[in-house]
Amino acid sequence: MRFVPTNNGGTLELDAKQSFFFKKTTLKGFRDFDWRILPPYAFGSPIARMLYGCYFLMKVVRAAPGPITVSLAGGHLRGNFFAINVPAGEKHYVNAHYIAGFSDGFKSIHTHIKLAPVYWCVHKWFFAVFEGPGTVLLYAPSPIETTNAVDLQPERVVSFNIERSFAAVAPQPKGVLSQLANVFSREIIWHFLEDGDTVSITHCSDEASPPEGFWGWLKHLAAR
Repeated sequence: MRFVPTNNGGTLELDAKQSFFFKKTTLKGFRDFDWRILPPYAFGSPIARMLYGCYFLMKVVRAAPGPITVSLAGGHLRGNFFAINVPAGEKHYVNAHYIAGFSDGFKSIHTHIKLAPVYWCVHKWFFAVFEGPGTVLLYAPSPIETTNAVDLQPERVVSFNIERSFAAVAPQPKGVLSQLANVFSREIIWHFLEDGDTVSITHCSDEASPPEGFWGWLKHLAAR
């Protein structure tokens, strides 16, 4: 299996006898698929997958008897596809909002429920976890990248090895105006305690507009 990205699209090359499940809105202009009425991995994070349309009525492409190439086209002018390869034995959290599809080779898909205070700080309690081997295909209206940064905004985090620990910390700006605004800010930074790769979106849609309120405006002004 090999994914080659292009601008707002890409091609997915499946080897013989491989299958790939696609979110019902993902394939555009490609007709060589079957509808999957019953969801693959039926007990794997069903609520999150239902919410984001990657549970019922998925499209399945089967490379039989020989290899097949699937062409992909996104629904956003600046959108991007991104493939995550999860090795055997590893468990990766994947934000279900960005799932465009996944292969049939995963050992399991399940939900981790987290109730510790750190998860309340980043407003995440239910983690869809894919246990390899397998490939998850992502799509977002903003570019997706792999970064080794340890500090990220929670809304930018898309996927990481679930074994990594993290903390929720306050921003530590260097500018005087930013420090003043930060006293009244409710912003939280996702801080990983171990090194590793994190799949993230480069920016979220909320960043296009200044935050509401006086202190949000002040912080936006100080960051310019």
